[in-house]
Amino acid sequence: MLHTLFLLLLLSTSALAVTDFKIRVITRIQHEGSASPDFDDERTEYVQGSNRRSDMRGFVGITPADRNAPKPHMALISHCETGEGYEVDLDSHEYVESKLPHYPSKEEYRQRFEEAKKKVAEKPPQPPNLRIESETVDTGETRTIFGHTARHFITTTREIPLNGAEREEQERVEDGWYLDMPELPSGCVPEYMLRGHRMVFTTLLTAGSENNIRIEAHHTGPAVEGMAVKLTVTTKRKIDGKETSSTYEREVVELSEEPLDPALFEPPPGFKKVSRLYKNLTEHARK
Repeated sequence: MLHTLFLLLLLSTSALAVTDFKIRVITRIQHEGSASPDFDDERTEYVQGSNRRSDMRGFVGITPADRNAPKPHMALISHCETGEGYEVDLDSHEYVESKLPHYPSKEEYRQRFEEAKKKVAEKPPQPPNLRIESETVDTGETRTIFGHTARHFITTTREIPLNGAEREEQERVEDGWYLDMPELPSGCVPEYMLRGHRMVFTTLLTAGSENNIRIEAHHTGPAVEGMAVKLTVTTKRKIDGKETSSTYEREVVELSEEPLDPALFEPPPGFKKVSRLYKNLTEHARK
């Protein structure tokens, strides 16, 4: 069985208190040299205290048999303190209740991290077979975006196989503008587990695993902090000896810090609670 331990080394643990936020984000993914489909998405995120809401178009919990089926307008609502959630179909005026994932407390999370370090220390050392080199450059450029100062960082990451590892080289360039404010909470994930804390992931696979990847990581340059308001990630790799590339683009096109109506975080009045959504789509495979 494959056992993977993710060791998260927190380089920055500061976070600002989250008040009310509304942001609208457009995401695009394009591929060249592979059969992977391109992807376009637009969603609006709302945050008020420990409550979250995400408005988007798409099916939740099912994979449509007909890829061209009209996508419903959905609202995903999370109450992080109570663990309650709602999936709301704004077109059919129906919603379902759901339970949110349980996350470890900060102390539980720390204990798991310490246990993982102990297990790694008990293993006999082996030479790495994958080197990850990353470099971050602060270009010194600044802009004023949505009333905040944005800084321009470019991070280049290279994956280099070592000692006969059966992997292809890969290069990823992250070119982004970052506001002087923290990333908004990702769902109900606790702040000490968030990407915004600039975590370094070291993946260690136990001996005898299928892949047996042992990583040696090196990073130079400043830590990138703040909300990515405009980000382009270009990845180049080889698949079966063929050069491929993908481009991920994410842009915040609207940001508001005005107070939000608490009613946004409840199913709208008159909407019907049901046991499942999309009942008329029986030909669709449910996850």
